[in-house]
Amino acid sequence: MPRTFARAFALALLPALATAALACSTKRSVITEGKVTKMQADQYIRDAVRMSSEGVVLEPASNIDAIDRVRLVEFAQALRSPAAICFLERAILTMEPGIVDGEPGWTDVPEGQIKIRARVAADGTVVATDVLETGFVDPEMEGCLRKVITDQRFLPSRDNFAYHIDVFYWVSLGFFRTALTSEYAELIRRQQATAGVAAKNCLVGRARAGDYEVSGLNLFDRDGNTLVNRIDRGSLSAEVGSCIAAAFRAIRIPAEPEAFVRPAAPKVTFTVAADGSVSVSDERWLALVEKEDQAARDARKAELLDQPIGASGEEPDLLELPEDDDPNELDTGEAPADEQPALRDDFSPTIPPGPSGVKIDLSPRRRR
Repeated sequence: MPRTFARAFALALLPALATAALACSTKRSVITEGKVTKMQADQYIRDAVRMSSEGVVLEPASNIDAIDRVRLVEFAQALRSPAAICFLERAILTMEPGIVDGEPGWTDVPEGQIKIRARVAADGTVVATDVLETGFVDPEMEGCLRKVITDQRFLPSRDNFAYHIDVFYWVSLGFFRTALTSEYAELIRRQQATAGVAAKNCLVGRARAGDYEVSGLNLFDRDGNTLVNRIDRGSLSAEVGSCIAAAFRAIRIPAEPEAFVRPAAPKVTFTVAADGSVSVSDERWLALVEKEDQAARDARKAELLDQPIGASGEEPDLLELPEDDDPNELDTGEAPADEQPALRDDFSPTIPPGPSGVKIDLSPRRRR
């Protein structure tokens, strides 16, 4: 972290540290002065930045007595959500899976930190912004963040004079504990297969015979819900692509309270047969896994009830794959057609898409 960034962070933290001291100490000098040693502030900064994937700090650059510094914490919190949206809107366009430091990771992540000085009029409106320092490689982040600050209305000054506020913002993908585990890889495989099956209806009657590989990117919040996603539709039409993207938006991953934004790159191959039927890669595998899960649930239920699995003593049915069948093909039961079916105009996946819009919840969470 640049020295100027660390110093400003320390200055902005002093009131908060003084408040904390008030709660646990009766020393009047601590209460009234709020003095913190440089070593204590530096340690607090190192811990906070290491534990926080994003944040905003405001520091008055002039006329410190003209504004209420305690209220600055509220304005900093108000800036976090629109600033996070700047990051998400760029990340969904630029990020790609790749190799980072010899391990699977993500390239072109629009992360970094920036220091912007805002000139605030006496009534609290921002009249100008200047970038003093930036660590963002993506130039679009700078423009988006400056607009976020310009749209903010700060406190009117107490002496009716204009003043300056330095805005510090930093952001990164952050903590992702399960990213490289085999359990997470299997979860993504199952989720993308489920989304692919739900999206089959998007291609029925709307795509010629052939194979269509569709890859995407989903960005998840810490609750595991998709915030925003994109797909690479290849040769499929834009309408079909939008329909598939809606189905991919339903992909979910487990909650991780300490995370900020977590990415995943789903990939599905759709196969359109000559008769117009559609199958999906991993569809037979998904059906088998779901059968096994159902059998396990039935066995568990029978165990809890202290009863045999079936009244007749028969074993639960399991999905058996014929040895001569292609695991990527399904028997749809439809008669083959000699001619290519006519393409349809209506578009809808077999499940409704999730709610529209991006909502960022940056409130602190407690461990459960």
